[in-house]
Amino acid sequence: MFFQFQNSEGVQFTIGVWLNKRGGSWPLPMTEKEEREFGYLRSLTPAQELQVFLSNRGHCLMAVGRRAEALHAHTEALRVCPESREQQIVLAMAYDEATPKPQVTFPPDPILQITGDELDWIVRSAEIMSARNRGEMVPMRGEPGIALPSSPAGPRGLNTKR
Repeated sequence: MFFQFQNSEGVQFTIGVWLNKRGGSWPLPMTEKEEREFGYLRSLTPAQELQVFLSNRGHCLMAVGRRAEALHAHTEALRVCPESREQQIVLAMAYDEATPKPQVTFPPDPILQITGDELDWIVRSAEIMSARNRGEMVPMRGEPGIALPSSPAGPRGLNTKR
């Protein structure tokens, strides 16, 4: 099935839709149960058209962060068509999305806390390793002329002399 239409500037558009024998394979196949439960492939009543408009408005408002207005639009859509199973699901999802989720925070682990001296040691060690990886001549441990960083937490297999 193809639909053709022309906009106000004279540009023609063609939309192709491929349907199975029941007319429900595009964009996703649907079951007969879904067709019955959600009322697909039926002409809409004026009340159902208003429900679809209000629901779409609710989606747009939710997308721009206007949650209170979005919930109002979805609630009104369900009020217009209370039998709409799809709108009942949409309203429940909108309330879930609009409800602030609690932030879970954990106290800092003292083992993972890095002091200023330890951070300096980590940065200096990384600088030395980076220089060596670039092929620069960096004196090895114990060679005169360089003060290798020592771990403030004690020996970790590196030179601990300052």
